[in-house]
Amino acid sequence: MTLAGLRDSENALFSFDELDSPVAGATLWRTLTAWFERAGYEKVFSNVGITQAGVQGIRDLNEYVNKGYNVVTLISDSLLQGSQYERLTVPTHWISWAGPVIQDENGHVQLKLFSWGQVANQIKPGKDLSFFINRFFGGMVFRPLK
Repeated sequence: MTLAGLRDSENALFSFDELDSPVAGATLWRTLTAWFERAGYEKVFSNVGITQAGVQGIRDLNEYVNKGYNVVTLISDSLLQGSQYERLTVPTHWISWAGPVIQDENGHVQLKLFSWGQVANQIKPGKDLSFFINRFFGGMVFRPLK
């Protein structure tokens, strides 16, 4: 809701006044970048787009999060526990990483992330890398200005 409230404050075309109005609540990466820059951050890397970023995209962002950078990624919310969707594979939701993407001994993907007011592994349980990649649209890396 915080991002939706911020988004609506800059939205001249649509009013975000209902939970089922996703177009009005959508935030483009250039808008998100501007918010970070106004908060005193600079963008140092981006591989975000409207197509899936693949395994190399995950590896690139893992390197940055392991070095302590702020990583935000665009996903389909069907990737997350609590989503009512299972098959939706279009970009709908921004998350912040609190650690790298990892696979457990069974090949299931885990990611400690911030979304919907909590920091936790919120990836749907038992999902493999293919499921993750089909719902992952890259991200952006920020660091505070010195």
